[in-house]
Amino acid sequence: MDNLSREMGEKLMEMGAWSGSGDADTMWNKAASCIRKVASKVLGVSRGNFGGHKGDWWWNGEVQGKVEAKKAAYAKLVECVDEEEKRTLKKAYKTTKQKLR
Repeated sequence: MDNLSREMGEKLMEMGAWSGSGDADTMWNKAASCIRKVASKVLGVSRGNFGGHKGDWWWNGEVQGKVEAKKAAYAKLVECVDEEEKRTLKKAYKTTKQKLR
């Protein structure tokens, strides 16, 4: 991470992102433009993942499995009408939820 920040700082200095003249808007736009260009060169650009996934596309399989187990446990808890069974399912849900952390 230090190497990336150092590299970005050097490239921003080369581009003259911090040296500016004119009004504040012009200087701001120049600095913002330089930062965007350098960040995309140094860090790369993610294509993202549009489709069936929302914010979980970057989770590994283990985490996704635990999240699905938590969702299933919650669905069972919500559907249950028997109080005794509900207590048991609530404990199971809490256990599943703690495993996710």
